[in-house]
Amino acid sequence: MPIRWIKAIFGGCPFASAWPFTRNDSLLFAALAFLFLLPTLKNGRKSISLFLAAGLLYSTFVLGQTAFRYFYYGEIVPNTYTLKLVGMPLLERLRNGWGFIQPFLKETSFVLLLALIGLLLKFSRQKLYLFVLFLTSMLYQIYVGGDPWNYWRIMAPTMPFLFILFFEGCADALRFFPKLATGPASSIIILTFALCGLYLADSRFLREMTLSALPYDNGATHKQTDIAIAINELTDENATIGVFWAGTIPYYADRPAIDFLGKSDPYIANLPPDLSGQMSWLGMNSVPGHNKYDLNYSIKTLMPTYVQEFEVGSQNLNEWGAEHYVNVKYEGIRLYLLKDSPYVDWDKARRH
Repeated sequence: MPIRWIKAIFGGCPFASAWPFTRNDSLLFAALAFLFLLPTLKNGRKSISLFLAAGLLYSTFVLGQTAFRYFYYGEIVPNTYTLKLVGMPLLERLRNGWGFIQPFLKETSFVLLLALIGLLLKFSRQKLYLFVLFLTSMLYQIYVGGDPWNYWRIMAPTMPFLFILFFEGCADALRFFPKLATGPASSIIILTFALCGLYLADSRFLREMTLSALPYDNGATHKQTDIAIAINELTDENATIGVFWAGTIPYYADRPAIDFLGKSDPYIANLPPDLSGQMSWLGMNSVPGHNKYDLNYSIKTLMPTYVQEFEVGSQNLNEWGAEHYVNVKYEGIRLYLLKDSPYVDWDKARRH
């Protein structure tokens, strides 16, 4: 490998060191990068020094974040790791992951086929590295048991690598047809194949990509922003909110939040998952991150001032909720507020 390539790869290490702050599972791809660079160690002391310096820099960030998590939260691993993996049988996870990823394989089958053809026809270590990065993201998605949304976010970071192999595969396949492999014809054919591959892989998202449709769940996000504004206007800073969608409402409401599905609640994260099929969609029997809950604890015990809903999976507290919470409609927004709570401006709520 040319020394300029080595310097370029190692030069990106400071940026790669920030990966764990976005997703801890980026460690998998960092490990692959270091494995790819192992042969550079035979180039001499300079390459060894660069390799060790890059490893030390990356490790400092990973270990630093882990130490902070332990001293701040008292946990070595992220709460989402516990939520999605602990207590979930491996075979169940693999079945769920396989069921989830099959539509992705169908959508990208044309791109994947030509990428593999290119890899086999003109094999190189660099091509193998790019394919392994993509393959790792796909196998990881299966291993964790799928995802609640079929927008392929785990594979998305490695899709550019697959498309590089796809374009290479198109060019490599054309070499078997000498009359087409040169001149304008080759460019037109490769462009046609590229457009076909992009269309087949992204056809489901075209309306959003062309701005002819709003982004995924935009309507729900809009509604939850309105709910957060209403909560801020009807409650004081001592109020708490209990939610299933623990993103938009807690972000804008500026009130302590109780996450019914456990992404920020270690008690829920350590519960056994619901494997009954009550929390199933997108080919999964038990959706990770949404299959652990205990409404008796989250609502009856913690008694949040606001509750988003009283039902999930196999648990239904609607009758209990009707006795202890008031269904308030404020500026067209429905809110379930704890009956007689001192943290609610009841006069303002009644005026609307």
